[in-house]
Amino acid sequence: MLYPVPSKEVGEKLVKRLKNEALQVFPKVGQCIADSITLEEWNGSPEEHTKYLSENQNWWDEETFMEPSHD
Repeated sequence: MLYPVPSKEVGEKLVKRLKNEALQVFPKVGQCIADSITLEEWNGSPEEHTKYLSENQNWWDEETFMEPSHD
């Protein structure tokens, strides 16, 4: 995850939730997946971040390991 996600608080909650979900959904490799989920600082410009959020609205609420992907 890149902070600001839209905020550090949302990013921390999302990382925690995805780590817990990985452990539940993937019993054999969940710990490896959970360990790879981190919150990193966004190094782009504020304009790039605003553009990213406008193009990917609410992705942080929709991302989960619990439901199959519909891609």
